[in-house]
Amino acid sequence: METKRLFTAVELPGELRKNIHEFAKQLEQDGIKLVEEHNLHITMKFIGDVPENKVEEIEARLSEIKFNEFECTVKGVGVFPSPDYIRVVWVALHCKQLTELANSVISKLEGIGKPEKRGFSAHLTIARVKRKLDLNKFLAENKEKEFESFKVNEFALIESRLTPEGPVYTKIKSFPSG
Repeated sequence: METKRLFTAVELPGELRKNIHEFAKQLEQDGIKLVEEHNLHITMKFIGDVPENKVEEIEARLSEIKFNEFECTVKGVGVFPSPDYIRVVWVALHCKQLTELANSVISKLEGIGKPEKRGFSAHLTIARVKRKLDLNKFLAENKEKEFESFKVNEFALIESRLTPEGPVYTKIKSFPSG
């Protein structure tokens, strides 16, 4: 049986995506892989590999989620798991409605795909770190970095195909607010 590697996400407006990617270029160096501009998104739930015949059920469950449009502020930079051992560099999102929406998605998809271990953390990955690097100066200088706010009026179910050139994302379905 064919499987699809899926996740749910909020996509960013083009101008904001461009601005964040330009900002991330400060990090360019050996050992750091920037997230491609067109791949910048906010993952709400990584579902993982699911049989193709489950996709319809996932869509049906996600269609039941009702939410109103809301605004998110993008401000601040951080890392996972810690400044001493960096694997991911991210920008922070400030909007409790995003956490509420993500929790609804996680709840609706209970029992499908990869179980949620950590819960939702409102962030946007901008770079992956491949080896031990000192980014303390960058983090200190950009701790309060502000980007423009944006409206969230939909989320999407997205397929991720891994290729040697990097992941290729294909939107399967959008779920609008309202």
